[in-house]
Amino acid sequence: MRRSIRTRYVVEDPLGTIAEDLRNAREAGYEAVELCIMGDAPPMRAWADELTPADVDALLTECERTGVPITSLSSDWVWKYTKDEHPLSDWDEGVAGLTRDAELAAQLGAGYILCHLGTSHGSWEDAKDILARIGDAARDAGVLWGFEASLFRRSGLGEFDDLLRMLDELNHPAVGAYDHCQYPRMGKPAHVQVEQVGRRLYGYHSSLLTPETTDYPKLFAALNAVGYRGDWVFEIDWKSAEEQCRQLKQLMAER
Repeated sequence: MRRSIRTRYVVEDPLGTIAEDLRNAREAGYEAVELCIMGDAPPMRAWADELTPADVDALLTECERTGVPITSLSSDWVWKYTKDEHPLSDWDEGVAGLTRDAELAAQLGAGYILCHLGTSHGSWEDAKDILARIGDAARDAGVLWGFEASLFRRSGLGEFDDLLRMLDELNHPAVGAYDHCQYPRMGKPAHVQVEQVGRRLYGYHSSLLTPETTDYPKLFAALNAVGYRGDWVFEIDWKSAEEQCRQLKQLMAER
């Protein structure tokens, strides 16, 4: 399981900023990064919509030079897309944007993407239709979607167990869950959630490590038991990056 960290939200110079984040990640001890795609609406995906094939090649070259690949993406532009309560019944443009994220992930060699529906509300069937459509796009691109479990509630569709029910009903091989270690602030103990998601776990996020409340040996054992092959992705401020990476390495060595 590689140690990864999210890139910055604010990007004025995409290639320069991402290249700097790759270098910073390497220096802090990380083995990969998650590319955060944040934009205004419109345009939804901002700078990501303007990337040329040459830009993608430049990013891949920088990944190779630093030894830090982009292994996952996070479709955070959806927050802007849904800021005015964009209904789930009118998500064609959103599906198109997520389809482009899947294509970009494939171009960059990333295996999975964090997705969610932002604050859009609507019916269960509307949500399932969206996930089925983006699932087909991911399948065609050869990548996986992980719906961030803690964000399912934002659309009024339920809690953690309801997301699992949605995944059961959908039964799409390219759509699973992206969990976040945030017990006891929300949800069940981290290892329990991993066990329940099972082999549908396609991504894993972490805030600052909390060994005082999280049983990391049990969590690592659960991740191994379900066959998790993704990264441990920190969603933290860069000022904490080096210390948190060092602490994670120590916890993993003690398991």
